Amino acid sequence: MRSAAVFLFLIIMSIIPSSADVTINRQLYTSTGEIYESLSMKGIEYTNDISISPFIVYESADFSAYLDGDSAIRSVINARSAEGSFGSSVESKGRGIKGSRSAATGMANFVSFDHEFATGELSASSYSRSSRVEESAEIGNEHYSSSVIASPAAAFHSGWGYGPLTGDNEVDVIPHSVKLWHGGRYVSQDLRIDFVRDEGLRPASYSWAVAAGGQSGGSGVSQIMVGTSAGNAQMDLNIFGTSSELPPKNVHRHIYPLMLDESIQSEGTGLFDDPDFNRMIDLLLRAGVSQNLYMSYTIE
Repeated sequence: MRSAAVFLFLIIMSIIPSSADVTINRQLYTSTGEIYESLSMKGIEYTNDISISPFIVYESADFSAYLDGDSAIRSVINARSAEGSFGSSVESKGRGIKGSRSAATGMANFVSFDHEFATGELSASSYSRSSRVEESAEIGNEHYSSSVIASPAAAFHSGWGYGPLTGDNEVDVIPHSVKLWHGGRYVSQDLRIDFVRDEGLRPASYSWAVAAGGQSGGSGVSQIMVGTSAGNAQMDLNIFGTSSELPPKNVHRHIYPLMLDESIQSEGTGLFDDPDFNRMIDLLLRAGVSQNLYMSYTIE
């Protein structure tokens, strides 16, 4: 029998070299919990700190891409604690990947993964005692930031993206899907933004956000929002929703290009020289107003 006076506290710091692809599989454990993790990276610099004591295991890491082109990271964590099981899985491929991850079990129990990237793909999931969230997205000409958090009592995803319709792409599509299971019920939501390049006053711009999660003993919520500003593209915005309790629903909006008035184009004078004052005011109002769509579900 080990003496009660013996107290083990171990700190491990490892810096994974950026010169090769890396795969890690390991188990971390304390007296009241375990963490099983699998990590693989391509073109990623990674710094990892681990603290282990009889009462808690805590791990934190920072990472960033060192390649100009695509990099990739895949992080899978499954944890067991006295309060229940929980975990997350994030697989991301794109440009400029950077972020952080952390996990703990014992006196504290959670996993988190925060990162951002551009022009790539995302597949993520998380689970707790009563909830599970799944998310997938294809990021074409945009920048996206994502957060995944899980504990024995809750699982939650959130993210937001933005992009101007710039460059040489004549057609662009953003599909984004999020699914939530909570308390034996489910919600599935899909966002799709279709763009076709057109003549317009300025580059079209757009942003969107997703959030989904549930708390044990509480509600589950799933939301998608999208906003656009008219410009040099025709845009079709669609959010589709299905659930175990409600009939399917769909919100849709078509955004027309923001065009210069024909008389202004022919005369080459400018907005404030339009002889039709009402048309000038209409153009200015349309130039400053964003179009927004929103869909939300709550699982009691």
